[in-house]
Amino acid sequence: MKRFFFVVLAFWLTVTSGFSQENSEDTYYSNGKQKYEDKRYEESLQDFIECTRINPKNANAHFYVGLASYQIKKNKEAIAAYDKTLEINPLYANAYYNRGLAYYELINDEKALDDFLKVLEFTPDDDEALYYAGLCYFNLKNYKSAIEKLSKYTESDASKYNAFSYLGLAYYSLGNYDGAVGPFTKVIALKSDASAYYNRGLSHYFRKDYNAAYRDFVKVNEIAASESDADALYYQSVCAYFMKNQDECISGMKKVIALNKNVENAWFYLGMAKYEKGEYNGAVEAYTSLLTLEKNYTTGYYNRGLAYYQLGKYAEAVTDFDMVIAGNPDDVEALYYRGRSKYNINDQAGACADWKAAQSKGYSKAESLISGYCK
Repeated sequence: MKRFFFVVLAFWLTVTSGFSQENSEDTYYSNGKQKYEDKRYEESLQDFIECTRINPKNANAHFYVGLASYQIKKNKEAIAAYDKTLEINPLYANAYYNRGLAYYELINDEKALDDFLKVLEFTPDDDEALYYAGLCYFNLKNYKSAIEKLSKYTESDASKYNAFSYLGLAYYSLGNYDGAVGPFTKVIALKSDASAYYNRGLSHYFRKDYNAAYRDFVKVNEIAASESDADALYYQSVCAYFMKNQDECISGMKKVIALNKNVENAWFYLGMAKYEKGEYNGAVEAYTSLLTLEKNYTTGYYNRGLAYYQLGKYAEAVTDFDMVIAGNPDDVEALYYRGRSKYNINDQAGACADWKAAQSKGYSKAESLISGYCK
């Protein structure tokens, strides 16, 4: 009997010993890591959860719960796991970084930024923390801080075109168009895509370098090839206007309008180009289309008034200048041209009143008309 009992006991100890080894904290942890490396994230997650159940104080296991959860798009669960990691070890820098990524995915830029800045307290030159801190600052519209972080990042890693793109956009958002051109040029060198040319084109446009802007917008439409980019075509055509190429402006704006007839400024510049060419009827038609879309477009009334004046349609011109002056009684040019229009429909008193009003507001051009036609 004693021998039988010993054998049974030995067998039980062998079984329980094996069971304990196969289900130990270290086994779950090592299995979880292997599965994580093999990108079997769901299975990996279960192993790390079991590991934390066995030892709730295992910071690394909680950290991997966060990593695996993040990989399967469970960002809230990932954040909870990183919270646990940091409760156990507040100096766990990677937990701050990865929790920042999870917050970033949830579009919680304020909390994400806090975590990335915490990483930078540990390691001021951490490239990825600098990059994401820059993106968070950008999303929070703190463009100066975005520039600071992204500039520092690009000093150490000049290969990430997205960093240069956001750096350019941050400069652009501050109205620093000179500063924006450089980063967008870097983006183009790294990845010659349409958006980079478009953004640099806008920067050149607002710097009033219309030739450079024109070249970039042309490039956008070359890249788009079969599908015209209406915005790029619009700006390309505006640049053509300022480059005194009215025929190209007219052609381009007609294409923009064909793509979207509700682009108010396309009608505006079509009218401007037509007027510059002396095609006053065409200008009137363009401005009328504009004012159908936006009845409060004051400059549209003023420009159409000028076109009517050139066509000798003085009564119509007076009506348009009335609209301008109703919105802005101090518009001296509208007063001046309304006066000239009135004079041509034999309203000398009204003409003189307008010219005198313009003169009183400092418009010296009216003086010769007052001395010549008004008593």
